[in-house]
Amino acid sequence: MTFLTPIIVLSSVCLVLGILLVLADKFLADYGECKFVINGEKEFTVRGGSTILSYLSANRIFIPSACGGKTTCGLCKGRVVTDIGPLLPTERPFMSKEEVADNTRLLCQVKVKKDTEIFIPEEYFLVKEFMSEVISIEPLSHDTKLFRFKLLDPAEIKFKPGQFVQFRIPKAGEERAYSVASCPNNSGCIELIVRLVPGGLCTTFMFNKLKVGDSIYLTGPYGDFYLREETEDPIICVAGGSGSAPVRSIITYLREKKSERKIISFYGGRTPKDIYFTEHYAEVAKDLKNLTHIPAISEPEDGDGWNGETGLITEPMERHLGDLSNYEAYMCGPPAMLHFCTLLLKKHGIDENRIYFDEF
Repeated sequence: MTFLTPIIVLSSVCLVLGILLVLADKFLADYGECKFVINGEKEFTVRGGSTILSYLSANRIFIPSACGGKTTCGLCKGRVVTDIGPLLPTERPFMSKEEVADNTRLLCQVKVKKDTEIFIPEEYFLVKEFMSEVISIEPLSHDTKLFRFKLLDPAEIKFKPGQFVQFRIPKAGEERAYSVASCPNNSGCIELIVRLVPGGLCTTFMFNKLKVGDSIYLTGPYGDFYLREETEDPIICVAGGSGSAPVRSIITYLREKKSERKIISFYGGRTPKDIYFTEHYAEVAKDLKNLTHIPAISEPEDGDGWNGETGLITEPMERHLGDLSNYEAYMCGPPAMLHFCTLLLKKHGIDENRIYFDEF
């Protein structure tokens, strides 16, 4: 017997016991009828044993859950008033100290086993489910497409530029979150910019199976990342990859408003083939006289034909930005990019409380 054999045996036993506990809870436990109260107002009687997220969905209360309840997105948060036991290990990575103290939980992980009361943001009651039809699919780059959906029932959506919707994958029982790329003024249509993720369930479906004329369910709008309109202060926009979607929505909206706000927009890609919308923003700038759009690539090569900015997106930002003390910023992209861009913006004087971002 090797040194590792007892460890392997113990791990196997723990795994089997864990599976047995899950099966016992699912098939043997009978929690009976439970009272389920939301925000002290809405009350339902449910059969205990399922997650709070599933009961909300069954009662057509849609909250963000981009991973479909698989504990990878951390979006489905709500405050649970009832004592339902300690925070689960699956929830802890997504919780701040303040949220833990406030008994905020991931609602996809918490089961209703007795009378339960929760609080969720009031705006979730405004979220709707939309039946839509795919009306066009437009390639933007080698791995990115623009999908347009006509809303059928309801026929219109009200959202703020920067917010997102969730795309329901037919027959899969899962949803994925995508920022809206279209202007809120076009309330009968939703545009999504989707970048292909190798092996990704949703992007593979959208790229390989979805076609014009197909019917798709969307839910939304969601998110506290959106354009603030309390001031006319100048704006910095920063995007990478499909993070261009909410920035496009914001800039298009300001164009239609005939806004005079100064806008400096940065978009980063690895190579020239990752860059798109350059001509689009050149056209937009004819109406938005104060718009400056700056694309940049991080991996230039001899002969690639690129004559624009190069370097990680923070490098062209450093070259173009001055005092930002009266600016606000809107950024969408991967966490590392957002981290270093935030440090740079603060260095140039922008108030951290005026830096809004959406990471993916």
